[in-house]
This record gives sequence, structure tokens and C-alpha cells, in this order.
Amino acid sequence: MQTQSDNMITWLIVLGALLVICVWGGASLDFQKRCDARCGADRASTPFMDFKEVCLCDEGHGRWRREIL
Repeated sequence: MQTQSDNMITWLIVLGALLVICVWGGASLDFQKRCDARCGADRASTPFMDFKEVCLCDEGHGRWRREIL
């Protein structure tokens, strides 16, 4: 039988996970916007490489330029 404290702990864990997802998503959107600005007219891409986001600008003909943000 679940007690009230068990339910409270469950809700705190769920709310904490949602908060982490929202913060990570906001940071990722900010990174995408900065990458778009750095690439200018070139197409920008922000894949994950080595467990972090990187900014790549399309130079055409299959060439991508990596930008440091």
C-alpha cells in the first residue's frame, strides 16, 4: 500500500525530470539560434558529436564548416 510520502516522492521525481527536460530544451534552442546567426546565409545544422552539440555550416558540394560557439 502506498503512503502519502511515497506519492509525494514520485511527484517530485516526475516534476524534477520535467524541469530538467525544459532547461535542456531551452539551452538547445538557444544554441540552434546562435548557430543560425553564425552561419548567416549558409544552412546550419546542430548534431550531437562526442556527446555535445556542435555547429556546422553548409558550404555546398558536401562540405561542412565547423563553427566554435
